[in-house]
Amino acid sequence: MHTEEFALSSRKDELKANKDGTYTVNFNCGEQAINNIDVEKGWTGILRMYKPNSDKQIVNYAKEVEQPHG
Repeated sequence: MHTEEFALSSRKDELKANKDGTYTVNFNCGEQAINNIDVEKGWTGILRMYKPNSDKQIVNYAKEVEQPHG
């Protein structure tokens, strides 16, 4: 492995939430950046997410994700 900072886990209290409950993950932003992961050129990422409790939550989440972020 190129670096020790190659993954984050909420189970190890490594992943820090924003004040509004969302999460920001940074790539190659240095030790001072929240939730930073060091990656090499040509890297591939995997994101594991868990199913919401209801179909309504899935639909609401999909609508929210489709909205412009900025």
